[in-house]
Amino acid sequence: MKTLIPTTLIIFMLSSIVSGQIIADFEDFSVPADSFLNQASNDFYFESQGLRLYNNFVPEWQSWDGWAISSTTDTVTPGFSNQYSSITGGGAGSESTYAVSYVVGSSRIAIGESETIDNIDGIYVTNNTYAYYSMLEGDAFAKKFGGLTGDDPDFFKMTIYGYRDGEYLDSLDFYLADYRFEDNTQDYIISDWEYIEVSALGQPDSLEFFLSSSDNGTFGMNTPAYFCMDDVEMSTLSNTQDLGHSVEVAVYPNPTTDQVTISAQQVINRITLVDIVGQVVKVIEGDKSFYTMYLDELKSGSYTLVIESNNSTVSQSLVKY
Repeated sequence: MKTLIPTTLIIFMLSSIVSGQIIADFEDFSVPADSFLNQASNDFYFESQGLRLYNNFVPEWQSWDGWAISSTTDTVTPGFSNQYSSITGGGAGSESTYAVSYVVGSSRIAIGESETIDNIDGIYVTNNTYAYYSMLEGDAFAKKFGGLTGDDPDFFKMTIYGYRDGEYLDSLDFYLADYRFEDNTQDYIISDWEYIEVSALGQPDSLEFFLSSSDNGTFGMNTPAYFCMDDVEMSTLSNTQDLGHSVEVAVYPNPTTDQVTISAQQVINRITLVDIVGQVVKVIEGDKSFYTMYLDELKSGSYTLVIESNNSTVSQSLVKY
């Protein structure tokens, strides 16, 4: 079990695989503004960029669990009628579409039948509007987090289990809300998109999500079992090379606010920074094994570092706050 903490150092090995990255942002569903899809076309899963989001929809009852695709923007209406909205009012970055999960037992995502996508690197998550206001204000079924005094040690926790080829790898915890601090000013309910680096679980090709809360009753958890996800980053395998050796490369800090350091045990010839839509925003060239890239002028968001040496190329996701 891992507890999510900020990543300060990433070490990865360049061996015989040349990799890239693809992002499932769910914009390919072309969902009309302020609407949603909660029934997968094949009755089992939605698929975006090779990523499957498993869905269970019962037409007779108009009931569902698993995943839905949404573009709804309502950030102010509390209650079940607003179950398809993210508290941010849209997707990660400037995108309009995102995924909503209603967790009954667990929710699952997995790489589909692909010869090029290798593993899931990272995801962005935030709170669902219904769950957010239930925790913030309380409702007919759930308590206000913190209680009347604000001292109740409440929490809303997501546990992510990673699998590869059906074999369990590891798990990590991420708190969508946490009121367990002795200093109540530190209590929080997530209201922005937050990045989770799931590759730390051991390069999973599928993830299973569980939710738990401090607020429980006779029939289980009182807190609405919803969260939202966007911009799922996946590594792709483009081709192979016989390099005959491995090289350690360090990228730190990651996430970062103003600069990032890239160092290696061999000479790096070129470093390219690419934004989330694939545009090159910064390039450094030379023949050194140590570089500092300054990011002050760049917007917050997710980027990709492409690091090239004489006989290898590797890409690494980078998050700027």
